[in-house]
Amino acid sequence: MSNLKLARLYLVLLAIFVVGRWILGVKGLPYERGNPIFSIVPMTLISSFFYGAFIRRWAKASVGRAIALGLILGLLGQLAIMAATALSYQLSVDTYFNHRIALNAEKLERAIGFSEAMTRRFTGLIVNCVLNMIAGAVGWALGATLPEKP
Repeated sequence: MSNLKLARLYLVLLAIFVVGRWILGVKGLPYERGNPIFSIVPMTLISSFFYGAFIRRWAKASVGRAIALGLILGLLGQLAIMAATALSYQLSVDTYFNHRIALNAEKLERAIGFSEAMTRRFTGLIVNCVLNMIAGAVGWALGATLPEKP
């Protein structure tokens, strides 16, 4: 529970990014232009890295806690992506969440159905959780470079 309390800032950023991606997609801004503005995966990786560094130095937390926090951030980010993807399909709305590039399907000539999209998102959930755990651990390792608590 303390990790969720610690992650409140991340949750606010995640909400802003999800809403931002939704709005840009619905408004019709081309994916290639709008995606870099509110890209959830890089924001989550950076967050996992920084949280790992900060909890080492200022909370005197172990690498295990940094890894767990990275897992939680990665899981929350991917669950938000999955929910927004499902909602995009259910509402039949073109958003950045059901865009061909976002689903790693830009080379396919056929449309991506809901089931396949969610399978692709589940794969992303697994991969990104692992990457965020690694980012948390790397952040923890480099947290030694931060100054002591003011």
